[in-house]
Amino acid sequence: MRTDTLREADGWDPNCLAEDCDLGVRLSSVGKKVVVAYDSDMVTREETPGSLMSLLKQRTRWNQGFLQVYRKKDWRQLPGFGQRLLARYTLMTPFLQAFSGVIIPLNAAVALFLDVPVGIAFLTFLPLVTAAVTFVFEIVGLHDFGKQYGLRVRAVHYLKLVVGGPFYQVLLAGAAIRAVWREQRGRNDWELTSHVGAHLTEPAVIREDVPA
Repeated sequence: MRTDTLREADGWDPNCLAEDCDLGVRLSSVGKKVVVAYDSDMVTREETPGSLMSLLKQRTRWNQGFLQVYRKKDWRQLPGFGQRLLARYTLMTPFLQAFSGVIIPLNAAVALFLDVPVGIAFLTFLPLVTAAVTFVFEIVGLHDFGKQYGLRVRAVHYLKLVVGGPFYQVLLAGAAIRAVWREQRGRNDWELTSHVGAHLTEPAVIREDVPA
């Protein structure tokens, strides 16, 4: 990114929890060309959170950052209707995940324990369709990942992905609910993710994530 372009856009927002998303939207809204370039030979390694609580906090931070960018409304200045529609849907994803996290258990309880017409019972399970689509994309992604890096993806890996998928979706829904709650209460402090350098070939000193 060119320095003058960054300065023209007023730089990074230190109060935004998804500052990269925020800057991308702001640049796009003023006509700058923003692209995502990928080359498997130039990838970097990134350490995953070391615990479920750390993962929950990380996903909460990302979700809340999207909500912050949505509230700033820069996406409304995007030139095309399709761009604005896609931006709105993407930035509202935490709301949708939070809603699914609340409504799916409720719908399942209604369908299983209440005497309702079959048609209504089927409708209550519609939110599960999106979860099923997500699983399909993840399976395809796992296959492509192994192909890209010459790794052998075995049947047990696909099995773990499918079996662990529902629990992962519950965690994501919990993170989305937590993000909405924090945003509504005006809490935008950084919940830092601990790193121990597990993704490096040599031991590294323990450090904390800091805002960019």
